[in-house]
Amino acid sequence: MIFKFAGYAIDVDVEKTREYYAPHDYDYYSCGCQGCRNFMKAADTEISDEEKAFFASLGLDIRKVTELGYCPVSKERHDLIYSGLYHVCGRLIESQDGPYVPGNSCVYFRETPSFPVKDFPQPCIELDVNMVLPFVLDEENQIS
Repeated sequence: MIFKFAGYAIDVDVEKTREYYAPHDYDYYSCGCQGCRNFMKAADTEISDEEKAFFASLGLDIRKVTELGYCPVSKERHDLIYSGLYHVCGRLIESQDGPYVPGNSCVYFRETPSFPVKDFPQPCIELDVNMVLPFVLDEENQIS
């Protein structure tokens, strides 16, 4: 299926992408650290419907992220900036220099994955995603 997002055009096999991620539970994608646990919870409650619909349209569950990094936005705020990598079965048809921005996320599509997954079906597109999410766990924020 062809999708057009801003200056990007991608050809995605949505069903094949869903099939790859389906057998893995959320623990498979999370190391269990406070930042990852916060992402899993915030992804349920703090991400806009527009963002959820964008990921779902590509066959992705936003919580099943291949690689996740994070850091605090500032000492005064309890928000965290997250950088995540997702893989989608398909190919990049057209590209642009800047991001596509669904909701509060910045998304870049990459034809050559920077973090390849050994058993992921080919051809493959990598999505690089950046977003700011609040700290939502019912515990003290230990991330500094």
